[in-house]
Amino acid sequence: MPVPGDRQVGVRIVRAEADGLLRLEVSDAGRGTPEVREPAEDDPGGRGLLLVETLSHRWGVREREAGIGKTV
Repeated sequence: MPVPGDRQVGVRIVRAEADGLLRLEVSDAGRGTPEVREPAEDDPGGRGLLLVETLSHRWGVREREAGIGKTV
């Protein structure tokens, strides 16, 4: 479910000193749980989580602490 264009999106990047891994979090106020899609070649979008899944060690979704939206 897309987030309306007038909502802010938060981004946070943290590097763990112990193992050097990066954690990238993207938060928004949208409802629903994002899912990896397999778009057709001519689809204009739908590749974001496919890239995340391909490039990351692991990923997940959690509810934001304020209870509005999610963090991926």
